[in-house]
Amino acid sequence: MKNIAIVVLLVFTISLGAFSWHQRNQIAQIQTQLATVQNQLKEKSGADEKVARAEQKSNILQNTLAETSKFADEKSKQAEQLQQSLAAAKTNGANPFADLFKDPKMKEMIKSSQKAFLGPMIDKQYAALFQQLNLTPDQTAALKELLQKKMSVGADAGMSMLDGSLDAA
Repeated sequence: MKNIAIVVLLVFTISLGAFSWHQRNQIAQIQTQLATVQNQLKEKSGADEKVARAEQKSNILQNTLAETSKFADEKSKQAEQLQQSLAAAKTNGANPFADLFKDPKMKEMIKSSQKAFLGPMIDKQYAALFQQLNLTPDQTAALKELLQKKMSVGADAGMSMLDGSLDAA
């Protein structure tokens, strides 16, 4: 009976060892599968995070684009309004002084008052130069006239700006 008990125990031990070896192999396979699935999940979660970041960036860019488009539309409307008001100003004669500066009599009066003002100023500022150059009275008068013409060029350009005869070009 002792031998039978030993044989039964030996068979039980062998079968228990075979069962545990089989279970160990299954556990190793399951662990390998688990590691593979975990890696796949990490890759997918990394991809999901990238997709989420890309969606956030896309939303930000879309909002920025919408704001920029709205801003551009507003500026375009402002530019149109300015062009319309400029066109209206040109047709309405927006500069009330333009007619005044177009009048040849007014231009002549401004030039004569400018000459009256520039003559004494040139005499005062350039008297030392005229003496140093030892110019004759005719030469001095010619040089004064040239200086007056040079100084009046700016005034002529200013009058042409004010009379509205200049265009944007």
